[in-house]
Amino acid sequence: MKHLPHILLPVFIGLLSSCTYHFELDDVGASQKLVLYSYPGSGDTTVVHLSRSLPVSQKGELGRGLKGADVRFSVNGEAVSLAWTDDSIPGVPAQSYYAVKTYEDGDKVNITAAAEGMKAVSSEPASVSDRLYRQCADKRLLCVESGA
Repeated sequence: MKHLPHILLPVFIGLLSSCTYHFELDDVGASQKLVLYSYPGSGDTTVVHLSRSLPVSQKGELGRGLKGADVRFSVNGEAVSLAWTDDSIPGVPAQSYYAVKTYEDGDKVNITAAAEGMKAVSSEPASVSDRLYRQCADKRLLCVESGA
Protein backbone atom coordinates (compact mmCIF):
# COMPACT_ATOMS: atom_id res chain seq x y z
CA MET A 1 0.00 0.00 0.00
CA LYS A 2 2.87 2.31 0.72
CA HIS A 3 4.05 2.23 -2.94
CA LEU A 4 0.58 2.43 -4.50
CA PRO A 5 0.71 6.22 -5.15
CA HIS A 6 4.13 5.79 -6.80
CA ILE A 7 2.67 3.18 -9.14
CA LEU A 8 -0.65 4.90 -9.87
CA LEU A 9 0.81 8.37 -10.50
CA PRO A 10 2.76 7.36 -13.65
CA VAL A 11 -0.24 5.33 -14.87
CA PHE A 12 -2.58 8.33 -14.52
CA ILE A 13 -0.10 10.67 -16.15
CA GLY A 14 0.23 8.24 -19.06
CA LEU A 15 -3.54 7.90 -19.44
CA LEU A 16 -4.32 11.60 -19.13
CA SER A 17 -1.62 12.88 -21.44
CA SER A 18 -2.60 13.58 -25.01
CA CYS A 19 -0.75 13.33 -28.25
CA THR A 20 -0.60 16.26 -30.59
CA TYR A 21 -0.07 16.19 -34.29
CA HIS A 22 0.12 19.46 -36.17
CA PHE A 23 -0.91 19.53 -39.81
CA GLU A 24 -1.67 22.34 -42.19
CA LEU A 25 -5.21 22.58 -43.50
CA ASP A 26 -4.00 25.04 -46.12
CA ASP A 27 -2.23 22.17 -47.85
CA VAL A 28 -5.48 20.28 -48.43
CA GLY A 29 -6.15 20.59 -52.15
CA ALA A 30 -9.94 20.54 -52.05
CA SER A 31 -11.96 22.57 -54.51
CA GLN A 32 -15.38 24.15 -54.23
CA LYS A 33 -18.32 21.87 -54.98
CA LEU A 34 -21.84 22.64 -56.04
CA VAL A 35 -24.45 21.92 -53.35
CA LEU A 36 -28.10 21.44 -54.32
CA TYR A 37 -30.99 21.37 -51.84
CA SER A 38 -34.53 20.57 -52.95
CA TYR A 39 -37.60 18.87 -51.57
CA PRO A 40 -40.39 18.08 -54.01
CA GLY A 41 -43.45 17.22 -51.97
CA SER A 42 -47.20 17.38 -51.82
CA GLY A 43 -47.24 21.20 -51.95
CA ASP A 44 -47.47 23.13 -55.20
CA THR A 45 -44.08 24.89 -54.89
CA THR A 46 -40.72 23.18 -55.17
CA VAL A 47 -37.65 25.15 -54.07
CA VAL A 48 -34.21 24.45 -55.55
CA HIS A 49 -31.43 26.14 -53.61
CA LEU A 50 -27.87 26.13 -54.93
CA SER A 51 -24.72 27.09 -53.05
CA ARG A 52 -20.99 26.43 -53.11
CA SER A 53 -19.17 24.42 -50.51
CA LEU A 54 -16.26 26.20 -48.86
CA PRO A 55 -13.24 23.93 -48.52
CA VAL A 56 -11.47 24.14 -45.20
CA SER A 57 -8.31 25.42 -46.87
CA GLN A 58 -10.07 28.45 -48.40
CA LYS A 59 -10.96 31.64 -46.63
CA GLY A 60 -14.18 33.49 -47.22
CA GLU A 61 -17.88 33.28 -46.67
CA LEU A 62 -20.41 30.85 -48.02
CA GLY A 63 -22.56 32.23 -50.79
CA ARG A 64 -26.30 32.43 -50.22
CA GLY A 65 -27.46 31.37 -53.65
CA LEU A 66 -26.07 30.89 -57.13
CA LYS A 67 -27.89 32.98 -59.69
CA GLY A 68 -27.22 32.20 -63.34
CA ALA A 69 -26.53 28.49 -62.87
CA ASP A 70 -27.83 25.99 -65.42
CA VAL A 71 -30.60 24.21 -63.52
CA ARG A 72 -32.78 21.64 -65.24
CA PHE A 73 -35.89 20.36 -63.50
CA SER A 74 -38.12 17.67 -64.96
CA VAL A 75 -41.14 15.70 -63.84
CA ASN A 76 -41.78 12.38 -65.56
CA GLY A 77 -39.24 13.39 -68.22
CA GLU A 78 -41.05 16.63 -69.05
CA ALA A 79 -39.12 19.88 -68.46
CA VAL A 80 -40.55 22.30 -65.90
CA SER A 81 -39.45 25.94 -65.94
CA LEU A 82 -37.83 27.42 -62.86
CA ALA A 83 -38.01 31.02 -61.69
CA TRP A 84 -35.42 32.90 -59.58
CA THR A 85 -36.21 35.14 -56.63
CA ASP A 86 -33.79 37.62 -55.07
CA ASP A 87 -36.13 38.30 -52.16
CA SER A 88 -38.06 35.78 -50.11
CA ILE A 89 -41.68 35.18 -51.00
CA PRO A 90 -44.15 33.01 -49.07
CA GLY A 91 -42.79 29.46 -49.08
CA VAL A 92 -39.62 30.34 -51.01
CA PRO A 93 -36.40 31.60 -49.38
CA ALA A 94 -34.43 34.45 -50.93
CA GLN A 95 -31.93 33.70 -53.66
CA SER A 96 -33.50 30.42 -54.72
CA TYR A 97 -35.00 28.87 -57.82
CA TYR A 98 -38.57 27.62 -57.59
CA ALA A 99 -41.22 25.90 -59.67
CA VAL A 100 -44.95 25.96 -59.12
CA LYS A 101 -46.34 22.56 -60.00
CA THR A 102 -48.68 20.12 -58.31
CA TYR A 103 -47.44 16.55 -58.17
CA GLU A 104 -49.32 13.32 -58.39
CA ASP A 105 -48.42 10.32 -56.26
CA GLY A 106 -45.67 8.44 -58.11
CA ASP A 107 -44.37 11.33 -60.27
CA LYS A 108 -40.64 11.01 -61.06
CA VAL A 109 -38.63 14.16 -60.32
CA ASN A 110 -35.11 14.78 -61.66
CA ILE A 111 -32.92 17.82 -61.03
CA THR A 112 -29.56 18.63 -62.65
CA ALA A 113 -27.49 21.74 -61.95
CA ALA A 114 -24.19 23.10 -63.25
CA ALA A 115 -22.30 26.27 -62.42
CA GLU A 116 -19.10 27.77 -63.75
CA GLY A 117 -15.95 26.23 -62.32
CA MET A 118 -17.71 23.34 -60.58
CA LYS A 119 -18.70 19.82 -61.52
CA ALA A 120 -22.39 19.35 -62.37
CA VAL A 121 -24.61 17.63 -59.81
CA SER A 122 -27.77 15.68 -60.35
CA SER A 123 -30.43 14.00 -58.27
CA GLU A 124 -31.42 10.41 -58.73
CA PRO A 125 -34.94 10.18 -60.10
CA ALA A 126 -37.19 10.13 -57.08
CA SER A 127 -40.81 9.15 -56.84
CA VAL A 128 -43.01 11.69 -55.09
CA SER A 129 -45.23 9.97 -52.57
CA ASP A 130 -47.89 11.96 -50.72
CA ARG A 131 -48.11 9.29 -48.01
CA LEU A 132 -44.34 9.30 -47.50
CA TYR A 133 -44.25 13.12 -47.50
CA ARG A 134 -46.81 13.32 -44.69
CA GLN A 135 -44.86 10.80 -42.61
CA CYS A 136 -41.60 12.69 -43.05
CA ALA A 137 -42.94 16.23 -42.68
CA ASP A 138 -43.72 15.66 -39.01
CA LYS A 139 -40.18 14.46 -38.35
CA ARG A 140 -38.56 17.05 -40.67
CA LEU A 141 -36.71 14.33 -42.55
CA LEU A 142 -35.78 14.16 -46.20
CA CYS A 143 -37.52 11.05 -47.46
CA VAL A 144 -37.78 9.96 -51.08
CA GLU A 145 -38.53 6.67 -52.72
CA SER A 146 -36.05 5.45 -55.28
CA GLY A 147 -37.39 5.23 -58.78
CA ALA A 148 -37.57 1.71 -60.17
